[in-house]
Amino acid sequence: MMVQAFVLALLTWTGTVRIWHVYLMALMLAAAQAIDLPARGAFIIDMVVDRDDLTNDCAQLGDLQHGAPWVPHWPARWSQRWAKGRRS
Repeated sequence: MMVQAFVLALLTWTGTVRIWHVYLMALMLAAAQAIDLPARGAFIIDMVVDRDDLTNDCAQLGDLQHGAPWVPHWPARWSQRWAKGRRS
């Protein structure tokens, strides 16, 4: 996905970008996310240490995936640290 961003930036800076470049990059990004997002959801089950937190962790992953364009990641990290400190 980062390669796509660099290719599109290079095309833009050189002034050779065309609309079909943008469409092709969007198609490639959608194909990559169609594989990446379900894989992340399946992988989180292996990463969770405490099974009681599994529901919360899956919900938080969904919030991060869908809210990432709108909210920076620091509130999620801060809430995780706050919740872990509260349980101890």
